[in-house]
Amino acid sequence: YSLKSCIGMRTFRCPVTRILAFILLFVLLSGINITLTGQSAGDYRSRATANWNQNTAWQKYNGSTWVNCAAGDYPGASAGAGVITIRPTHTVTVTASPPNPIGSLIVESNLSYSATCELSLTGDFSITGGTLNMSVNNGRTGTLNIGGDFSMSGGSITETSNRRGIIVFNKNGTQVFTKTGGIISNNIRFTVNSGSNLDMGTYILDGSTDSFTLNSGATLTTANSEGISSSPALSGSIQVTGARNFDTCLLYTSDAADEE
Repeated sequence: YSLKSCIGMRTFRCPVTRILAFILLFVLLSGINITLTGQSAGDYRSRATANWNQNTAWQKYNGSTWVNCAAGDYPGASAGAGVITIRPTHTVTVTASPPNPIGSLIVESNLSYSATCELSLTGDFSITGGTLNMSVNNGRTGTLNIGGDFSMSGGSITETSNRRGIIVFNKNGTQVFTKTGGIISNNIRFTVNSGSNLDMGTYILDGSTDSFTLNSGATLTTANSEGISSSPALSGSIQVTGARNFDTCLLYTSDAADEE
């Protein structure tokens, strides 16, 4: 059945970008000095190709400089890990589930799952390049739990062992989905847990041959003129070629701009 008829409400969005650009221009012309910090204590970045739970794969920011991680230290080994960045030329392979969640994850190079394991984020997920390979061993499944926003501008999300990868949106609140580039392919299953409002805007989730499930208690917000559909034809915000499961008791809303 089609749920496109559920899309009808409209709201107006303020042009915040123009306001921020004007403020920044005023500050620059006024000669005010701005200091931007790109990292915080507890952030990690890759320094070599290795397994996720090997300290040789990582450097950690101590508040003033990047230092090589000591034995036993890696993102998620202890609580408080911040932003994790997989840098170009490095391949980091997840072979075990870290005992603690991490903050945000930025993938610029290759991140692979080679075992049945989970990686949980309390912050945002961003892929700008490289490959996120959710399963590289037959019979294994990698799960990525995302507690923040999802952004994809390049790279690929896939699996290569005829198994599947699982991406779960599990924030208690709004999670913004943005996909401006990159490729999703093969068996990548997407799930939206109860409590999450997945705000798709006008972006499209496509490429996966696996399923999409919006669980009871979850919400999907879209500005796509075609809304959503569980019928075979690919249209609207969700265009995976597997089953599209939308609980009929859920709330589907539109955030399309209203110019009236």
